[in-house]
Amino acid sequence: LLRSWYSGDWGYRTILTIASTKVSTLSPARVKDFPVYINMSDLPASFWNAVQGQGDIVITAGDGFTKLPREILSFVNNFDGSGSGELWFKAPLLTNLENNYFYIYYGNAMAPEVNKPPKVWSNGYVGVWHLNDSNFTDSSPNPAANGAGTAITMASGSLIGNYVSFNGTSSFIRVTTSSKFDVTGTCTLSAWIRPSLTASQMYVLSKRTGATNGYDMSTGISGTMYYTYSGS
Repeated sequence: LLRSWYSGDWGYRTILTIASTKVSTLSPARVKDFPVYINMSDLPASFWNAVQGQGDIVITAGDGFTKLPREILSFVNNFDGSGSGELWFKAPLLTNLENNYFYIYYGNAMAPEVNKPPKVWSNGYVGVWHLNDSNFTDSSPNPAANGAGTAITMASGSLIGNYVSFNGTSSFIRVTTSSKFDVTGTCTLSAWIRPSLTASQMYVLSKRTGATNGYDMSTGISGTMYYTYSGS
């Protein structure tokens, strides 16, 4: 099926397929404005041989023309037909009724950088920390001030991008408090974690005002997850 071409300034494109089986089978069958992760090491050699840099990477919808917001957190071209990187884009619609198609364009050396993290995470996100830099930048719309880490170790090699290792006693990351983090209704807290100790309660995320008011996400004995909310 012939699709429109985004622009003649881009000489190459590769189709991206998200299988219907990878989309939740729970109702509804369609998910809107969903941030999609691309492990760039999975892209073919034809991409790495022609891409001019992260600035010329454009993601479009399945029509081949409609440009979608994207965020590139890392990009390494090995110049041997391989490379690596972390890329997110906002899919306007995903469905489990059929496969979902998108395009990644590349090969325009004159393209300007168009990284737009807030537009990728505009679907109700109030805080997004990839932990990919020492500033702990918030990629969400209206981002909070950068965070500061204490007694932590930053490293690469996780399932998605970089990771931070905590010692379980004195290490933490603190970000400036903001009213946007207040719970005023239904909310979702999520994190990628790999506990090495499950014999006691370990906090993953916490926002507290005083000793009681606030909320926490933590792991307990045997890896059980706990979510706690108290106060007004």
